[in-house]
Amino acid sequence: MMRMGKGRNLKVEILERDESLQAFHVKGYSGKEYLVTVYDDMIRCECPDYYYRHGPEGSYLCKHCWAVLHTIINDMGGGDRIPPIPKNQGAPWTPELLKKVKRLFKEGHSYTEIAEEMGRSRQSIIYAVNYDPDMSKRVRSRWSRWSRVEKQLLHSLVRKGFTYKEISATFQYISLWNPHVKPRTIPSIRSYMGKYHIRTRRRSYANTTPKTRHMKPWSPDEEEKLLRMYREGELISTIADELQRSKGSVRARLKRFKMGENDVMQIKRSRKEAARLQGTNTL
Repeated sequence: MMRMGKGRNLKVEILERDESLQAFHVKGYSGKEYLVTVYDDMIRCECPDYYYRHGPEGSYLCKHCWAVLHTIINDMGGGDRIPPIPKNQGAPWTPELLKKVKRLFKEGHSYTEIAEEMGRSRQSIIYAVNYDPDMSKRVRSRWSRWSRVEKQLLHSLVRKGFTYKEISATFQYISLWNPHVKPRTIPSIRSYMGKYHIRTRRRSYANTTPKTRHMKPWSPDEEEKLLRMYREGELISTIADELQRSKGSVRARLKRFKMGENDVMQIKRSRKEAARLQGTNTL
């Protein structure tokens, strides 16, 4: 029995041995059994993973071959010097392997069991199970930062009234000859526009700033009304609505008069105390 992975075992049963041929029967976690044959100058396995790895793009042994090699070295007394079985991390997924992963998952095998069976990482198996061919064809540019050139191009296209689809097509075309522009997808553009919605629209359209925001200076009448309402115990939000100013603008103006919200609370407490005393005297 060959130990492999996190407490999992691969059963390796020797069927036949001779001077030129050694045959091993290997059973994986999926329940299927494969025949591994060791020759003088090569080792061959009948599993689909072996044929992919030994094709034009493959160069590594499958996990069954590694299990057999471990068994042979253990018989030779060198088991303590055996390196760990390498995992198939970073190798591309073929349609056949994707179908196999999805089939094992539908049969009830866990991600960990499939990962050890396929010689892959658990995260790689999760990716394969949820693999969508249509999504894989998209350009994954959502993790890259938007350059200054891209932002300027986006704002220019927004001003001209381009749709998301037209903007994406423009980015993909310009990226062919401009290295500072990436082929942005529609989800990437929509995500950027949503995250920086106010900032983008303010730069693109002059009339999209909030209506409650005024850049004009404070007039003496407004300052007088501000102080009067503040001393009467009105809330900052009420004063801001009355003067059609932002709450931050009201607070900043009150700081010039060295008045804070604690003063408002003190004024309100004083008014409540006066009302209570007046009620007591009436009784």
